[in-house]
Amino acid sequence: MTFQTRCSIRPDSRIAPTSGHPPASIFQLRLYWFEGMLNMDTRELPLILFTLLTQIAVGMAVFAALRQWAIVEGPTVKSRNEWITILVLIGLGVFAAFFHLGKPLGAIRMLANIGSAWLSREILSFGLFGVLSAITFYLVFTKATNNMLLKVTALVGLLAVFSTGMAYASAGLDAINNALPLILFLLTVFTLGPAFASYFVDEKLHSGLASVLAPTLLTSLIVRFAIPFVWLSGNAVMRTT
Repeated sequence: MTFQTRCSIRPDSRIAPTSGHPPASIFQLRLYWFEGMLNMDTRELPLILFTLLTQIAVGMAVFAALRQWAIVEGPTVKSRNEWITILVLIGLGVFAAFFHLGKPLGAIRMLANIGSAWLSREILSFGLFGVLSAITFYLVFTKATNNMLLKVTALVGLLAVFSTGMAYASAGLDAINNALPLILFLLTVFTLGPAFASYFVDEKLHSGLASVLAPTLLTSLIVRFAIPFVWLSGNAVMRTT
């Protein structure tokens, strides 16, 4: 499974082995990670914040839509606070991302390659997600919740995360030139999403969120445990998938 992207990767970012030669041991593989952390420029931190904050916002939007669909919950003070939090997370994420740009005022030009670049599609989809979230908050605030809008907002958010996963599947790094980035991003959505959403629901609904959070955390643990062994195989596993 191979994905193409136009996302730039710093050549000295050794976050994982990029050739067909596996590291000698698990200790050498951990050294790759340590060197990657040391080589990571502080300019990468805004992107980390953008990715993390927007994925939390998407997770909260998804569970808000699911909750509305499951119990037909009307607008409440908690739901208004929930959508305020979603908007704040989106705003902080976008604000952080601007610090990654050499010329922030020229950010609009990044949409020029929307037909061929996943990075452009990511920007557009998150922009649309932000607009829909703002409209949803307004309707919740005025007690005129639209169930269809909630579903569309959540779906657009998931599509935005999909675009992020595709943008990070760098053709220059064999270890992540696959579905791994998308899987990790979705795990973030479905772990931190319900975790944050738990602050805005009644206690009687916590068990429902826990039923989603527990298996997702277990899956996340298994995936992170398996990744080093896939890399240690010298990409043999990835070449057969």
